[in-house]
Amino acid sequence: MLKSILTLLFTACCNLALCQSAADFNHGTFTLFPHYKEDIAYFANIIPDSTFLYWQCLYVSGIGGKREVVFEKGDINYVKLINKPVDGYGFMISCPPGYCAYYIIAVRPDKTILQVNNSEKFKTFLGKIDNLDEVRLVIKDHNYTIYNNSLKSGSYQERKDDYLLYLGEYFSDLMSNRKTSTKAVLTKAGEFRLIESTTY
Repeated sequence: MLKSILTLLFTACCNLALCQSAADFNHGTFTLFPHYKEDIAYFANIIPDSTFLYWQCLYVSGIGGKREVVFEKGDINYVKLINKPVDGYGFMISCPPGYCAYYIIAVRPDKTILQVNNSEKFKTFLGKIDNLDEVRLVIKDHNYTIYNNSLKSGSYQERKDDYLLYLGEYFSDLMSNRKTSTKAVLTKAGEFRLIESTTY
């Protein structure tokens, strides 16, 4: 009796982002992700959580390297308001043993500037996960990869409130010479959670 009551309480109070388990992956059909495009193509389909007059995405390669604008959206006349160098380490950091990352600078309706210069701010900038391109950007920001030829490490299942994901780990696979299959959940509220990893 007590066990039943506790189970009901847990089910009622359970937050979606915290209650997924490996068992969820035993149901439904998983679909391979579309073939990879350049990151810029995914940024073009971002729907920010807030309204901006203008925003740009910058790419930097190397510590202290030049920051290159790779995508911009909105009224380009507002670019002149962006006059402060971007700081922080950025998001979607990669290129080991070197360094490369992305930044976003946005102009709010009140003409103030937002710098998206870390993963937490990128998560806030995205807000609700609106499409599969945003899913791919979040996956990369969490240092996972997608293999387009394997359901075990490159597929997804979209549900009402989340995406169930099978992902790969590029650098781990490279070092061990074995493929990793990682189960993860991304809620449409933007919460990413690792479930488990196995090799095959």
